[in-house]
Amino acid sequence: MTFVLLALALAAGAPRYDATWAAALPAGDTPLPAGVYAGPWTLPRGVHLLATPGAVLAGGDPVLTIGGDGVRVEGLTVRATGVGISARGVHALTLEADAVTGGTQAIYAGEAELRVIGSSLSGSDYGLLAFRTVLLLQEVRVFHVARTGFGIVRSTGTIEGCSFEGPFFEAAISVVGSNRLTLRHNRVRHAGAIGLKLVSSTGELFDNVVAGARSDPRGLEGDDVYAFASTLRSQRDSMTDATGTGLTVLGGTATVTGCTIADAGQAAVYVGETGHLELVGCTVDGAPAGLVVEPGATALARETKFLHVGGDGGV
Repeated sequence: MTFVLLALALAAGAPRYDATWAAALPAGDTPLPAGVYAGPWTLPRGVHLLATPGAVLAGGDPVLTIGGDGVRVEGLTVRATGVGISARGVHALTLEADAVTGGTQAIYAGEAELRVIGSSLSGSDYGLLAFRTVLLLQEVRVFHVARTGFGIVRSTGTIEGCSFEGPFFEAAISVVGSNRLTLRHNRVRHAGAIGLKLVSSTGELFDNVVAGARSDPRGLEGDDVYAFASTLRSQRDSMTDATGTGLTVLGGTATVTGCTIADAGQAAVYVGETGHLELVGCTVDGAPAGLVVEPGATALARETKFLHVGGDGGV
């Protein structure tokens, strides 16, 4: 039926929805009817592509390139074998209610400003890779992604209300060399190797749930939250059901307030190298050891409950 409608439309002089058509679009709203279209496409500055349910773009690597500032893509399904959507050096890009499936990277953003809202990323090696990008990621669903859900390098911004369904071979969220990054109200289930990984970064966490990190044949212990040489502030987060630790701090500093860290297979909390940790008003429950502090590291626990943990008071 869709094929027949498209054939009739073309016969009546309707536009051909191809790469040439996409590259010539003017700024402003452009509807895209349901149908399967052949990529690759490049969208110029200011285009608002409003896809009807059932509109699918497939083909090319990347399938869709953002060619200018102020582009908005809404409701489009992108089927990738390589990169799904690529944005380099563009500003004010919004992807809303889109679905990107398959390929090596669902979305790549480099030196850009990117908002992804209410979209889904699935079936790829990496969900989103961002380099030197200002991010606003809201209500994004990431599932059936093999290696990393969000890979964020030297970027800033907010990740809010997103869900991650693993297992992930590397991490649900990996943050490297990034500052002023805020994560709030996110949910990670069946995290895989690591739920949230911070390396040489500054991160603020509020009301996140991370669960189900698992060790693997490479020897990774399976940590819900892993911070290396980073500055971490965590409030009211939940880190549970890890075969390794709920929280690992290696170097850097971590201030953890009002959090629940439970059901870890190793230590609930591990502090090593020159790391410094403050636990304030937390509940640590169910682990062979509550808090392990290696020589050279420091930790302070205030108003924190250690329940059902091994060792002398769990420390």
